[in-house]
Amino acid sequence: MYKIPDDIKDYVRTTLPSIDGMLNPPSSWSTVILILDQIERGIVSNDHSIFLEIGVFKGKYLSLLERASSKLSIPVVGIDPFILEGQSLDSVKSSMFELGLDMERVHLIKGLSDEIEKIDYFLNGRKLDFIHIDGSHRLNDVLEDIAWADGAVSNEGIVAIDDFPKMRQLEVLEATVRYFLRVDCEIVPFCISGGKLYCSRREQALFYKNALLRFSEKNRDIGSCDQLITNRETAERWTYIQRFFGEELIAF
Repeated sequence: MYKIPDDIKDYVRTTLPSIDGMLNPPSSWSTVILILDQIERGIVSNDHSIFLEIGVFKGKYLSLLERASSKLSIPVVGIDPFILEGQSLDSVKSSMFELGLDMERVHLIKGLSDEIEKIDYFLNGRKLDFIHIDGSHRLNDVLEDIAWADGAVSNEGIVAIDDFPKMRQLEVLEATVRYFLRVDCEIVPFCISGGKLYCSRREQALFYKNALLRFSEKNRDIGSCDQLITNRETAERWTYIQRFFGEELIAF
């Protein structure tokens, strides 16, 4: 229990870095841990779950969602306009197929995040247990994406916000802060890791924070995990716990 499977470790260490896009090790490992925790606690299941990424680029993070949940057959859906230079829907599909991903599970949709109704076919009564927001980085677009995700994510699910905080993506920072100030905000942050902010309903936040600690204790061959536990054992508390909007976040 709490051990990350060797095939997932190999994928994160050897294959994932070869895919174009920005995703650092702490973000990769924290995502893997949180998904494995969802599986172990029965939050995610073949019968009722779906993962969604808003903003796919070339499929780096989407591939991680698929590999981390590879023991299941849940749909992993990405929506993106596929208009950036060197990027197309067909090329991303092709590269993901060549990586050996289960393309029966992976579904790519050409569209903007305000065309989210395009995923309705894949929902089909399923609940969104993991939503990754990495679409437009403009203030109003990010606000709308977070608001939609807050309303759409399951009661036990996770909303991950990319590029938070980054000095060259300050509109993402502003949008996130503005959203947490809204009276209708129902998610709280519980972890910050390598430029990603992870959020959930308040009643789930402690479970996810404990999972990050427990998995890290059992996987100290992973640098990010070892650093978290080393900080917890030997350093001052601020090195592994940060406060944000009144919540205590794991600094992974």
